[in-house]
Amino acid sequence: MPEKKAKIKKAKIKKEEAIGPGGKKDSSRQIARKSVEAIVEKQGLDPVVLEVRGLTDIADYFIIASGRTDRQIEAIQDAILENLKEAGFRPLGVEGKRGGEWILMDYGGVIIHLFAPEARDYYRLESLWISAPLLDADSFQKNTC
Repeated sequence: MPEKKAKIKKAKIKKEEAIGPGGKKDSSRQIARKSVEAIVEKQGLDPVVLEVRGLTDIADYFIIASGRTDRQIEAIQDAILENLKEAGFRPLGVEGKRGGEWILMDYGGVIIHLFAPEARDYYRLESLWISAPLLDADSFQKNTC
């Protein structure tokens, strides 16, 4: 008698399925917009929104910003976490440490990179994603692009 092989289902997290309030699926754009609001509110340096949808499967948007000091970078991180928590979103993961040069926040369809200026200059993520459309952070925040 042939043996039945057990079917193993792999869990997949779809980038566009960030879970929002009441378990509803909300768009990556909403997460990105609230993140940019927090960066601007905390006077982050040179916020950039890259639309990487179609170029990679890992996210729809990369947000890149810098802070002048470790404390400012931490304040930006805290503001993003708080803004998105109030909207009902929680990160899938946060990498990097307080006082570090690079903090990465993963919200599924949105990956946020917070850098010390020297680390941002060194890694130059914007140049790695040169083919990604660059969205103006102010227009993006105001939903005009």
